[in-house]
Amino acid sequence: MKTLLSIPLFIAATHVSAACYSERPSEAPVLADGSVASKAEMLKSQEAVNDYVAKIRTFLDCNKSRLDDLEHNFYVNEAYSVAGAYNAELQEYRTRDVVAGR
Repeated sequence: MKTLLSIPLFIAATHVSAACYSERPSEAPVLADGSVASKAEMLKSQEAVNDYVAKIRTFLDCNKSRLDDLEHNFYVNEAYSVAGAYNAELQEYRTRDVVAGR
C-alpha cells in the first residue's frame, strides 16, 4: 500500500523539479531610450524587463539551496538594477510627453 502511495508522490516531485528553471538568467535586456522611444518601444522594454526579473525570481526560488549568499545577492541586485534602469527611462519618457504637451 505504501508503495502505491509513494509512486504518485515521486512522479509529482519529479515533475515539479523538471519545471524548475535551473539555467542562469542570460544578459539583461537592452532598454529603449526614454528620451526618443515610442510608446510601443517602451512597452516592449517593459515586457522584456518583467520577463527577465521573472526568470531571476524563478531561478532563485528553484536554486536557493544550491546558491551561496554572494551569488544570490548578485542576482537580486541584477533584478533591482534592471528594473531601476527601466524606471529611469520610463520617467524620462513621461517627462518628455509632459514637456511636449501630450
